Amino acid sequence: MRDLRRADISTAVVPFGRGPASRALLGTEGAGLARLCELGLPTPPGFTITTEAWRSGTAGADGPVDVPAAVRAAIAEQLPELAHELLGEAGMPLLVAVRTGGPSHVPGLQEPVVDVGIGEATLDAVTAVAGRAFAGKRYLAFARSFGIAVRALPADELDAEAARHEHPLDAARAVRDLVAERSGVLVPDDLEGQLHEAVAAAWASWDGPEARDYRVRAQLPEDLGVAVVVQAMVHGDRDLDSGVGTAYSRDPATGSPSATGSFVPHAHGHGTVETRLPLTAMHARLPTPLAELDAALPLVEASYRDMCAVDFAVQSGRLWFLRAKPAVRSGPAAVRIAVDLVDDGLITTPEALARIPLSVMARLQAPVFARDQHVEVLALGDPASPGAVCGVAAFDAERARALAAAGADVVLILPRVRRADVAGALASVAVVTSRAGVVDPAALERYARPAIFGASGLEVDADGLRATTSGPTITEGDVVSVDGTTGVLMAGRVRMVPAQPDLRIARVLQWADERRGVALVSAAPAGTAVVTGPEDVGDVAGGPAVVAVSAAEDGCAEPLARTVAALLDAGAASLLLRVATGPGLDAVRPPAAPWTAVVGDRDSWAVRLLAGRIEVVGTT
Repeated sequence: MRDLRRADISTAVVPFGRGPASRALLGTEGAGLARLCELGLPTPPGFTITTEAWRSGTAGADGPVDVPAAVRAAIAEQLPELAHELLGEAGMPLLVAVRTGGPSHVPGLQEPVVDVGIGEATLDAVTAVAGRAFAGKRYLAFARSFGIAVRALPADELDAEAARHEHPLDAARAVRDLVAERSGVLVPDDLEGQLHEAVAAAWASWDGPEARDYRVRAQLPEDLGVAVVVQAMVHGDRDLDSGVGTAYSRDPATGSPSATGSFVPHAHGHGTVETRLPLTAMHARLPTPLAELDAALPLVEASYRDMCAVDFAVQSGRLWFLRAKPAVRSGPAAVRIAVDLVDDGLITTPEALARIPLSVMARLQAPVFARDQHVEVLALGDPASPGAVCGVAAFDAERARALAAAGADVVLILPRVRRADVAGALASVAVVTSRAGVVDPAALERYARPAIFGASGLEVDADGLRATTSGPTITEGDVVSVDGTTGVLMAGRVRMVPAQPDLRIARVLQWADERRGVALVSAAPAGTAVVTGPEDVGDVAGGPAVVAVSAAEDGCAEPLARTVAALLDAGAASLLLRVATGPGLDAVRPPAAPWTAVVGDRDSWAVRLLAGRIEVVGTT
């Protein structure tokens, strides 16, 4: 471990709004909060423990990760500035949230730790200000999140222990004691002790197996590092004029320029799908915070030059912005937003092409239902994810997986998609639910298949393996057709026709064709050597070579840059790129290199988009 010099302290711990919104230094979380402060939006005070501090605490460390004394001192200097600044309630001790993020998305990093600072020493003060029940909920929230994120204990075990106790305070103490018993170490009772352990665990999560495996696949540098955000708590369950939610500057399903999102009144977390209400529900309860939110979203979008998601909380009628970042969106929304932002003058056409995933264009080119035919409509619902497919009906996730394993195209029909149903949904070609609810935007791309939510008139009987509609009853094995673009569920197998680009897709393809610096050919020329990586290069004897780009796990492209460098070193006279269509192309970003052709389907929208991204800087 290297010592952090005094000169480095200014880059080790950076208060919100007092430095540049640098993702490399602050991570995506910290940079987003810095941007919110720059915009003058109400943000709970806090600071970011930067990637530079992470390097000081982990470089050369042989044993457990610890927080260096210089970083601890810098943290201690910041904490008094946060105390009493947020709630404005005399006597309320400082409670903070700890969140982890890096300059790039890396799964497997530490989950958030909330209400850090509560313990036996501060419990009476919280109780005096907000009541025993509120203090108990805060203590339980801390003990649970600390046990899961810092001590790596199973959530189910902690939740089961909490469920044995009626009052939150009794549950909190029981969970705290269980955490100490299972981990063999007492839970610190003071803010700094809890915070230091949470930061050390956040740093250590960088070398966890999931994060490490992802970095290898994504070819991320080992020293990219993590930043840790420490932010004063806002409590959405403080009273009836409180709540939490997520707002989007545009509709993540369609891309239309209208604010949308979800809100959970009088709640500490975002809760389940059933508890989330549309953002418009704030009109009756909290009209002033909603108006402030509507006014702020265009500012955030203009700052990011992209559609954004904003997490917010309302405490006692006061709006606070907790984080902001570019939002997940459906395929059609990605196209519409990219084109609209070009028209608004916020991004250039090359930026628009870079923001549209290749897999989106491949899915949008899939066949659609022909309009000139009679269909029997079974139900109408919210179009949650676009596409048109036919398949056999199933009403249980496990049955869907079994039918799919036997070779059937399965349409999974459920009251709602629970976490336990995700595997069945991913094995199916389409998903239909009978219950309406706020659509999780992340699921739109995770499922990447046609979906209809809240189909009216549809009653699912999972035990009876059937569903009733306004027309005929659907039983397991019946063929149905799903139009996820319009939200229509139809009986039987509906005829399909090739998809035609709408006006926005046509513009994207035109931009791609105009920028294409290489020619598309249908097959590799005879006598070319085909390589998939540097290890296959060998001696190309100065002749032409084909670099094969195939699908890879998690959308991670092959190491094209290293392959191209090796080919050039070996004396390749010219290079061709052969593109394998299908999943896994999202991250293909060929470096500037002497590409002379792209081998692929001339009519593939995805390949045309890729060709528009390749920059030709010279040929040999």
